[in-house]
Amino acid sequence: METRHCQAWWHEHDNPRKRLDAATRLTTGEYLELFHEPRFSIGRDDSFFCIGSCFARNIEGVLLKHGFRVTSTEIDVPQEALANTHSGPGICTKFNAYSMLNEVLVAFGEKSNPNGGLVEIGEGKYWDPQLHSTPHLSYDSARATRAGVTGCFQRLKDADVCIVTLGLTEMWWDTVLDLPLNAGPPIWKEAHRQKRFAFRNPPLGAIREKVGALCHKIHEHSGGRAKVVLTVSPVPLQRTFSDRDIIVANNYSKSLLRVVADELVQECAYVDYYPSYEYVMFSPRHLTWHEDQRHVSPRLVHYITERFIDTYVAQ
Repeated sequence: METRHCQAWWHEHDNPRKRLDAATRLTTGEYLELFHEPRFSIGRDDSFFCIGSCFARNIEGVLLKHGFRVTSTEIDVPQEALANTHSGPGICTKFNAYSMLNEVLVAFGEKSNPNGGLVEIGEGKYWDPQLHSTPHLSYDSARATRAGVTGCFQRLKDADVCIVTLGLTEMWWDTVLDLPLNAGPPIWKEAHRQKRFAFRNPPLGAIREKVGALCHKIHEHSGGRAKVVLTVSPVPLQRTFSDRDIIVANNYSKSLLRVVADELVQECAYVDYYPSYEYVMFSPRHLTWHEDQRHVSPRLVHYITERFIDTYVAQ
């Protein structure tokens, strides 16, 4: 790999280093090529744990196909909890750093959520605001699901590598249980009227603190072994609860998370940033996105993950 200081946005056409410039790489009509030098290497037998948005689930799938052990997919929950998703890992999808950290603290007994973190939605029906796309369950099923998710997150102690895909900054807070919600309230249009759920969009310092604590806890509970790879999920907000245009709100959220990731790389030797976000955002849109312009094409996820394996895994 050629040294980074030789790179420029644009070179004269007769410059032999032109292939390195951004202008050339951004206009090939193909997936973006990036130069990334990893801070550490990963062994072929190392195990992975993935935390984060739906992009984390995409990465899990490709890692499994390459023969890696991905302990975040090893989850045992009641079948009825999976009615709205394709798999157990799907209900563990995490969108904000507050909910990610809360899950890790609960898993290792550093925090106990009031009432197990469950919200009674109707008579005999309960909702776990830390999970994704779970139906309203009976109390026993909800508790069994919660136990299965907690058991899954406890597998962090065996992880050699933890990939964290930071999703968004906008979030809701349960003022009764004093807990973050992983996603929006069960009836988001009525959330303000109910006065139980409060919208928050924490500033840079608060997000930085939570992501930093998350990385520290992952490293600590693995006995100082786990390497943390931070990414920023390219998947945009489905809706914004701020007063900004959704495109502006999404760019603010992703930009803040990208800054946080970079600051933690500079601070922690066991943390690295992998530019999956840049791979997606600067590749041609017609190759990158589904028709909804929100979900990343499986082909590009494979490309990104294979580049990750080629870059980090010792051959």
